Amino acid sequence: IGPAKMEFWTRAGTYKGHEKSSSEWRLLFNSTVQGNGLDVPTSIPAGSFSPILVNTDEKRAFYVACPKGACQGYILGTEEGSVVESNSDMIIYEGIGRRLGFDGAIYSPRIWSGSLYYSLAPTPEPTSNPTPVPTPNPTGEPTSLPTLAPTANPTTVDGMLNKFQTSFDSSTTSAGNMFDITTKDNDIEIREIGINTYKRSDVNIQIWTKEGSYQSYDKDLAAWTKVADLTVKGQGLDEPTMIQAGSFEPIAIRRNSRQ
Repeated sequence: IGPAKMEFWTRAGTYKGHEKSSSEWRLLFNSTVQGNGLDVPTSIPAGSFSPILVNTDEKRAFYVACPKGACQGYILGTEEGSVVESNSDMIIYEGIGRRLGFDGAIYSPRIWSGSLYYSLAPTPEPTSNPTPVPTPNPTGEPTSLPTLAPTANPTTVDGMLNKFQTSFDSSTTSAGNMFDITTKDNDIEIREIGINTYKRSDVNIQIWTKEGSYQSYDKDLAAWTKVADLTVKGQGLDEPTMIQAGSFEPIAIRRNSRQ
């Protein structure tokens, strides 16, 4: 009972074969919570990390860790991979216990003692006017190069933020990027930002914005407003490092404008 440092990690696919490599996981939460004692729920509050979308028939691994030593209760399992609980939406399997991060001893099998709070993503509406006849002559060969432009309509999931991104890869590094956003027919608010950093340690990030283009103002500090100055845990090159919603004031951009 009292403050407890907690980490919450996830990765697409199983944890098996990836138990010792933090670079293959994404850190969602790294902070202190108020422990309520053994066999009493201790919550990581909603809003402390970005919602995790798990697609139909997808397997996803989770790792709940106490980086400063044992602080969780658990149940001895019978066989790693056996079903622990299931409902109409998901199945939870037996897993393993870890001692101190990704380098400590592994204990198997173990059953996680905890709760997941979730909602169902909406089923997309069917096309109102589907094509009555399939294309008679589909493309014979796939495109040699992938489409460079991002999707025109960002994915929307009920209760989650829209997501709109460029490709998450890199050919070089720098200390910062300036770029413009042009809105179309809707006002928008930017509430969360994912960046690409090579660091896998704490990194200080600043976010600045200005109405209109950055061009001709790339050396004029007075023309910009700083909206965030904080330290985040870097996830490594070509993996999203998230600047979470709530860590800066939403950035409002009016429709049909550039910022």
